[in-house]
Amino acid sequence: MNRIAHVADFYRRYPGETLTYFTRVEVGERLPDVVLRVYLPEGLRPEGYQGPSSRPGLAPEVEADGRGYVVVWRLGERLTPGARYEFQTQTVVATPGREWSPRSRAVLSSGERVLAAEGVTVVVEAKGRYLRYLPEIYEADDFMGRFLMLFESFWAPIEAQISSIAAYFDPDLTPARFLPWLGSWVGVTPDENLPEERQRRLLK
Repeated sequence: MNRIAHVADFYRRYPGETLTYFTRVEVGERLPDVVLRVYLPEGLRPEGYQGPSSRPGLAPEVEADGRGYVVVWRLGERLTPGARYEFQTQTVVATPGREWSPRSRAVLSSGERVLAAEGVTVVVEAKGRYLRYLPEIYEADDFMGRFLMLFESFWAPIEAQISSIAAYFDPDLTPARFLPWLGSWVGVTPDENLPEERQRRLLK
């Protein structure tokens, strides 16, 4: 069975920022004329592409279909059953002047037959969220809205860590590299030779 996964590096963006889509194709059977199409809605301008390392000479075709762009990877028949192929599509978000939610789709096909399809939606905000912390007079200031977007982009990874910090204190959810640190809170040093699941149960 052929499978496809299509995700974005960010799910909230501002005009002018970059947005990269990652598409993974898992090949279950050898078929003729296999094509991967990544559909980009109007407002996302394609800027760059990266194909699988196992196919260094492979390059996509870019088509405009009236509703945006289509990045077409013609994979042919040289696909190894059981293998995974990774694709990247870099885009730049346009400036629509309003909040919108572009949806991108990735479709894998063989001739007229659709093998797999997957979509992803991203929210594009027209103004910086930090404006709500300023006096109302700044709402109409386009420069201030864009200026604050810079700080939101810089601080977004830190905010994401803070919002999920509770997971670091949960033995079931904390990353494996944090298990010794979490153990130090209760005076336990898990044996690194133990399977990870047993270390988690011990700390719990």
